[in-house]
Amino acid sequence: MARNVNKQGTSNFCFKLILLGDYNVGKTSIFCRFGDNEFKENTNLTVGTDNRKKIIEVGGQNVTLILWDTVGTERFRTLTRNYFRNAHACLLVFSCDEPDTLTSLSQWVVDADNFAEKSLKVLIGNKIDLKCSTAQEKVNAFAHHHDCDIVFNVSAKTGEGITEVFQTIAKKLMQQNNQVQLQRNQPLFEKDIHQLDSEEAKLNCC
Repeated sequence: MARNVNKQGTSNFCFKLILLGDYNVGKTSIFCRFGDNEFKENTNLTVGTDNRKKIIEVGGQNVTLILWDTVGTERFRTLTRNYFRNAHACLLVFSCDEPDTLTSLSQWVVDADNFAEKSLKVLIGNKIDLKCSTAQEKVNAFAHHHDCDIVFNVSAKTGEGITEVFQTIAKKLMQQNNQVQLQRNQPLFEKDIHQLDSEEAKLNCC
């Protein structure tokens, strides 16, 4: 978790979130809804990682969420450790109308555990605007088995649940941050933010 004191006072804390899941479950649609509050029927983006930022108020504090998207690279299983590095939350996305996409998330959980072991795990069922073929019992069982901290059903197309899920993530991350701060009783992550900024600069220039 990183503290980011903006010179203009616009943001107090900065958290990196990454999207994980199979191709065509709607990760990029969630990404676009998060960044621009719009749904694009055809997201023909260049293959490679991308990120968007948004400031959310949590308990009187301005929190910056930086959301990273795989933008098609998951098809080739070519995500690098840099994508996972310093991630505070892994958003595990499946499509509610395709039960197999929930099952295949197990491999993405392995990657999250290996490369971002301290991150928050968020299980997101997308496309609730379509006929749901995935039993909620299976979703809950998956979340329990893989220690997911938050479970949400959303629709990137209609926007339902999108604001709520990111607000919930921001609150949870701030709660964790405050707990650690109380335990340490000292300013947090003054050096980590420089590492995070350095890594993001490298990724942004690629």
